[in-house]
Amino acid sequence: MHQRESDAICETNSQSRQALIHPNDIAVPFAILSVDDGVVVYANDQFRKIVKSTKIGEPIKGFLNTEQKRESTKQNLKQKSQCVSAFDTPQYTLRFSVTQGMFLDNEHFFVTLEKTDAAQKTAYLSRTDFISQLLQLVVSEQAALSDICVCAIDVDRFKVVNEKYGYAAGDYILDELVRVIENNIVGKHSIGRLGDNEFALILQGVNIDDGLQICEVIREQIKSEKFVWQGEDIAITVSIGIIAIDDEQDVETILAQSTLALSSAQENGRDCVHSSATQDTMMAYHSGKMHYAMVIEDALQNDKFELFAQPIVSLEDPNTCYSYEILLRIYDHVKQEFVSSQELIAAAESLEVTTRIDHWVCEKVFKLLNEKAQRQVRIPNISINLSGHSIVSVAFERFLLELTEKYNVPTSCICFEITESVAVKSISRAQNFIQNLKQVGYRFSLDDFGVGYCSFNYLNQLDVDNVKIDGSFVSAMLDDATQFATVQAITNVARTMNIRTIAEFVEKPEIIKALKVIGVDYGQGYIFGKPCSVQEIF
Repeated sequence: MHQRESDAICETNSQSRQALIHPNDIAVPFAILSVDDGVVVYANDQFRKIVKSTKIGEPIKGFLNTEQKRESTKQNLKQKSQCVSAFDTPQYTLRFSVTQGMFLDNEHFFVTLEKTDAAQKTAYLSRTDFISQLLQLVVSEQAALSDICVCAIDVDRFKVVNEKYGYAAGDYILDELVRVIENNIVGKHSIGRLGDNEFALILQGVNIDDGLQICEVIREQIKSEKFVWQGEDIAITVSIGIIAIDDEQDVETILAQSTLALSSAQENGRDCVHSSATQDTMMAYHSGKMHYAMVIEDALQNDKFELFAQPIVSLEDPNTCYSYEILLRIYDHVKQEFVSSQELIAAAESLEVTTRIDHWVCEKVFKLLNEKAQRQVRIPNISINLSGHSIVSVAFERFLLELTEKYNVPTSCICFEITESVAVKSISRAQNFIQNLKQVGYRFSLDDFGVGYCSFNYLNQLDVDNVKIDGSFVSAMLDDATQFATVQAITNVARTMNIRTIAEFVEKPEIIKALKVIGVDYGQGYIFGKPCSVQEIF
């Protein structure tokens, strides 16, 4: 499928929760026209059959400049695309549209699938209506809150269903799930759809033990149910989190805690039910991660990150600073402390915002380097950590090249650090990423070497300039002969390959002496300097 055709289909999905015709759903000849800045940039074969005068690069006004022509094209689209008989489910009907604002940027003719009247009569509430009903229960004096449970339900790996079978199949599965849930609840209840594949359930007149039994029955029934789409069975499982509510909780707290219970169920391997009490350690873990996730999102939105730098020095002359590693910090105003790097990384990966953070860091550092160059001040060597998501992203690679041109930075002063485990998992992409950026002068370090796959073969495959020996080996090398031998082996192999070595976590003079004897080139640790604000070095 042509990329622009795929983009055009995805564009229309934002208009109402309609399902688009997807090539995996059904073989319907749909017509797509893509217009950019008033000019035709793409038309698929079906559209060319309907509007034979279509030419790439021609202004859209050239053949659709009157209401009569627009209406004529609309009728042609209808006549050419009537394939309802080929569709074997009553859930959807074909809908055809020529957009009113067709002369605006990125407008498209498109054919979509829309639910039939029968399918629209769903058994679940919208997010707004569900929250409204939950609020009524919380504030009601008649409601016995001790006998109300709230459940969060998520379809496991639902993205795979959409990718393999199409969005129409996904919507069909969700409707069938609601049917199964309804068929296994006897008492008073309400079901709401809170997200793409997330449901919430209010169970009234049951305590937490009864609620757990109901949820287990629902989970088992869904797992054993046969969901058939176009003759093919689709196996579905769900994860469920359940809580009992009390007088102290508001709606926001109830939804947050049920979501945390769901996260615990997913953490336990999915396809299970998790009931969470206030002291649940798993709940506390996810609650902390959610807190830091909110802190990170706030920092991204409001530019609240802070950049620090730690020196990397020559072991032959510790007074000579070889480079500075850029470190990211966020101040948590709620806890009145800086978020630790471990918590920051875990929350960022959970939020899937590591690449956005890399964008922020690189933009800030490049801008600072540019300002320093304009003041004609010596620019220090800088090391910037990149996440695994970034090094496998072609878009991020383009972003770095655009930054290079925008800020005219001396690329030889910048070294990107990637961890050994990330590089090995995506070895082919990592090779391309390193090769392409080294061509414009950037340097690379393989970080945390030794704690991952620790194969010297990867040093042959990755064209890096430095290897950073993980601090767990360095800090214990005087007390453990194996750790000492590991540091020595890494150093010897790296030297043979003309790769410089950097020892992390250097804290004692005795370790400095041992590293010098082995032949390690550089060291990093508190003994040489603690992290300081980048403003102090810029």
